Amino acid sequence: MRSILLCVFALLLAACGATAHPASLPPPCVPCPPSATPNATAAPEARSPLLDDLAHRRVALARKRVKELKFLYDRGQCSNTELLAAYREVAFAARDSGLRGDEALRALEVYRDAAVSMRDRARAGYPGQVSDADVDRAEAALLEAEYWLQESAAQPR
Repeated sequence: MRSILLCVFALLLAACGATAHPASLPPPCVPCPPSATPNATAAPEARSPLLDDLAHRRVALARKRVKELKFLYDRGQCSNTELLAAYREVAFAARDSGLRGDEALRALEVYRDAAVSMRDRARAGYPGQVSDADVDRAEAALLEAEYWLQESAAQPR
């Protein structure tokens, strides 16, 4: 029994000793050269004129839908939720289409202002006509608008 344990121990030492050589370890990691790191202040990549045109047309179409729904809302034929969704569509189109600078900020500010207005209307609603879910939905839209606005303002122009 003792000889079997000695043999197992000898085999174990031989196996561990063969892999513990420093030459078999990978070399330590070195920092990348400065030219390989991305430039944080680089300007955004230029887009094709077709993409810019599509982005502007998408935002314009979403704005047109807001005007149409606002007309219906003023006549009582559209709900707060539908109108707020249309404003969100404009902000989302501006944000998703990659618009930058003042144009993107204007679209996001309009969405924020609409969310504030809808929240105030929901809070002032008559009991039984406006649910807590309506107020929560308006609050969530306002937080989303504020987040998108701050995010867009922090981006380089």
